[in-house]
Amino acid sequence: MALEEVANEIATVSVSNGATGIINSPGSLKTKINGLGVLKGTINIVLAGGVSGTCTGVAGTGTITATATKTKADGSPVLRKGDTGSGTITGTDSATSGGPCSFDVDIEIDNAGQIKVKAQ
Repeated sequence: MALEEVANEIATVSVSNGATGIINSPGSLKTKINGLGVLKGTINIVLAGGVSGTCTGVAGTGTITATATKTKADGSPVLRKGDTGSGTITGTDSATSGGPCSFDVDIEIDNAGQIKVKAQ
């Protein structure tokens, strides 16, 4: 496993299908990089927007679980740039006159929020 930048509280994610995502989990209170808590374990993502076929996304949730094997914060593996997860977005279906629909999305940490500290 390669060294990757450790994610902190200002990390960002990219989401498939044109959706957006915001990390909705606090960083560590004890382990910090540049004064910001390190993300660890499994984090929650709030999702919005996106399109899949005739389904226009409104809102959803997802998770990303850390893949680091050698570096921990508060006893849990740290999240790193490139860690991936998934989620589901619900919305309205134009093929059924606005009826409910949902679709799955892929989520990836695309910016760790810092570039100095790396982990394996």
